[in-house]
Amino acid sequence: MLKQTFREKSQTIRLYIGKEVSKDPFKDITDFELLACYPIKAIVSDLNFTQIQWKLSGVNAEKAKLIVFKNKDLSLLKESYKIEINGNFYYGWKVYGELQFRQEEEYTQAYVYVKKEV
Repeated sequence: MLKQTFREKSQTIRLYIGKEVSKDPFKDITDFELLACYPIKAIVSDLNFTQIQWKLSGVNAEKAKLIVFKNKDLSLLKESYKIEINGNFYYGWKVYGELQFRQEEEYTQAYVYVKKEV
């Protein structure tokens, strides 16, 4: 059932891989350098405000999405710096620096969000 839904409703999203680059080692200033962009197929669904507060506790998010993708792309998501969905950039939900995800059979679910500007 999920295979058919995946074929019908999946869309292409882009994962941007980056690495931390030290700009000034004396002041401990770092920046990210984007290295590559990898397109993957995923089912994308929006989360409303209540779902964001409940599922992404402690995150100050403007908007968030649930993405479902194939397990073979999990390593790319773990290494990604940001995720592009429909022209908007999202970040993976991490707790203590670890990406939070859930694997079921051959698919993985993860939450991504847009950081709220303060």
